[in-house]
Amino acid sequence: MTYLFEIIPDDDVWGNQYYINASHKWGLPGVICPLCGETWISVGLNYPSVDLTGLPNEKRYREFNAVALEKLEELITAIKPLLPQSAILRPGADLGPLVGTAQGKYSDFLWTNLWTLLVQNRVLDCLKEKGVNMPQAVPAILKHKRKETQEILELQIEPYTRIAASAYPSKVPPPCASCGREELKRPRKIVIERSSVPDHVDIFRGRDITTLLLATDRFVEAVRTLRLSNILFRKVEVA
Repeated sequence: MTYLFEIIPDDDVWGNQYYINASHKWGLPGVICPLCGETWISVGLNYPSVDLTGLPNEKRYREFNAVALEKLEELITAIKPLLPQSAILRPGADLGPLVGTAQGKYSDFLWTNLWTLLVQNRVLDCLKEKGVNMPQAVPAILKHKRKETQEILELQIEPYTRIAASAYPSKVPPPCASCGREELKRPRKIVIERSSVPDHVDIFRGRDITTLLLATDRFVEAVRTLRLSNILFRKVEVA
């Protein structure tokens, strides 16, 4: 594999065709680190399949003010058994289904932001029929003003790939020894470490840059063959 493809929305065509106002039901708060002194959250870690309904302290995952590092670690420990083994939990991670409202005309793929990808149920079936290995998909709870009946699913796109060290213009500083915060900026040219590319799924996100959505050529070919709307691709090098 020489290339992957970055996935982005087709805003020029679909940017004004629909609107989704939704957020995940639960999440982790931001953190205040006693060592580096930073108050921060991560963006792009979405686990819509996680259900915290039966958790005794479920309400704590609906409070998003930054907390001390020890408190964050307690919250993470309590929910780890409910998440996929490969999950990465950082401050700001989103949990549970998307809940909100929608309006306008639905495209085949839909976006609430650049790192949250939704798809119509019928489209997901078509991709699977083409042999695409799709991630888990979870129904979004969206109330449509026109009583839209099409089921919309959020793809649980997990973080696997890493940016190759050679892509950064200078040496990347080590993460904070206490909270794990990394001072990473998206490099001008994305190069993915070959060893970090998963072989069991055709859509995934960056592990160090979690807003980066990537796909294999198998996914891209299926999308183009089916002529699916509201998704564009940029070629990304693998080394």
